Amino acid sequence: MVQSQLASAKSRTIHIRISLFIACFLFAGFSVQAQEPLPAPIQVFPLDGSVLHPSFFTERGISFEWTSVTGAAQYSLNTQIDENALQELVTESTSQLLKPEIEDNQTLNWSVRAIDEDGLPGVLSATASIIASATSGKLPPPLISAPDDGYEDYFPKGGNTTIFFEWDAVGQAASYTLMLEEDGFPISLPLGTSTTFSLPFSVNRTRNISWSVQAHSESGVAGYESPIRTIKLYYGVEAPATPTPTATATFTPTETPSPTNTPTDTPTSTNTPTPTPTFTPVPTDTPTPTDTPTLTPTPTHTPSPTSTPTHTPTSTPTPTATHTPTFTPTPTDTPTLTPTPTNTPTNTPTSTPTSTPTPIPGDLDGNAFVEVQDLFHFAESYQRVISGEGYNPEADLNGDGAVDREDLLRFIEIFSE
Repeated sequence: MVQSQLASAKSRTIHIRISLFIACFLFAGFSVQAQEPLPAPIQVFPLDGSVLHPSFFTERGISFEWTSVTGAAQYSLNTQIDENALQELVTESTSQLLKPEIEDNQTLNWSVRAIDEDGLPGVLSATASIIASATSGKLPPPLISAPDDGYEDYFPKGGNTTIFFEWDAVGQAASYTLMLEEDGFPISLPLGTSTTFSLPFSVNRTRNISWSVQAHSESGVAGYESPIRTIKLYYGVEAPATPTPTATATFTPTETPSPTNTPTDTPTSTNTPTPTPTFTPVPTDTPTPTDTPTLTPTPTHTPSPTSTPTHTPTSTPTPTATHTPTFTPTPTDTPTLTPTPTNTPTNTPTSTPTSTPTPIPGDLDGNAFVEVQDLFHFAESYQRVISGEGYNPEADLNGDGAVDREDLLRFIEIFSE
C-alpha cells in the first residue's frame, strides 16, 4: 500500500516537470517569434534603371537615400561596381553621400538593410542598378546661390525691380535652363553656359513666382532639376520693421575709455586769440574823412560878391530854367518795356505729342518696362505666324511674320541689357 502511494507520487512529479519543461519551451518559442527581423527600407534615390552622367558620381558625389524603418538603430549600405568587391558602410542616417570611382558604361548596384538595437540585421532591400553614361546620362542638379529660398521684397507704392539669379556650375554642362512659373503658367529660358541671369519685374500687384535651374549635357540630355525656390513681391505693403534697439545697450560700456582723449583737445583753443588782433589795423583808413574838410575852404571866395551886389539877380534866374527840362526825358524809357509780351506766343504744346509714340522692343504689355510679365505674353504667341490665331506683332521682333526661336533669342538679349 505504501509502495503504491510512493509510485503515484513519483509519477505526479514527473508529469509536473514535463509540463514545466513544455511551458518553458513554448514561452521561449514565443519570445523568439517576437524578435522578427526589421523590414527592408524603400530606396528613394537613385532608383533602379537610372542612367547618370559619370560626373554625377565623381565631381560632386551621389547621395543614396532611403526611407526610415521603425525600430532601426542603424542602416547598412552595400554598393558594388560591376564585378568588383562589395563595399559595406554602416550609418545612422537615411542618406549617405559617396563618390564612387565609376567610369563610362559601368554599372553600380546598391542595396540597404536596417539594423535594430540588438544588432540584428533586417531584411535586405532589392538591388538597384545605375548605369553611368556620358552620352545619355543625366547631370546633377545645379546648386543655387541666389536668391535665397522664400525671398521677399516690399513695394508700398509699386515700382520696378531686378532680381539676380545665380547658381554653381555643373561639370560637363553645355547649357542651362532657367524655369519660372507664375499663376500656374510655366516658361523656360535657355541661357547657354552662363550661371547668372538678371530679370526685371514690374510690381503693380503682389506676385508669387517659383523657379528652378536645369543643366544640359553636350548631347542635349536634360539633367535633374534643382529644388524649386519661391519669390514673393508684395504690392501696397510696407516692409516689416526690424527691431534693433536691443543691440545698443551692449555697446555702452565700450565707450567709457573715450574721455581720455578730452585733454588733448584743450590746447587747440590757444589759436583763438591770435586771429583777432590782425583785423584791428583796419581803422587806419579813417584819415579819408580828412578830405572832406579840404572842400570847405571854397566858401572863402564869397567875399567877392560883396563888391558887386548888383550882378546877383541876373545870374539866379538862368540856372533854374535850364535844370527843369533835364527830368522830362525820363518817362520816355517806360514805353520800351511794352514789347516784352511778344515772347508769350512761344507755346509748349508742340512738345507733348512727340513723347508718346516711343515703342520699346519687347514691351508687350505696354508699361514701358520689359520684364517677366512680357515674357509670359511672348510665350503665348510663340510659334505663331501672322496668318494664324494668337499672333502678336509686338512679339515678332525681327518682323518676318513668325514668332520663332530668333525672336526668343532677341527677347533674351533685351532682358540682359
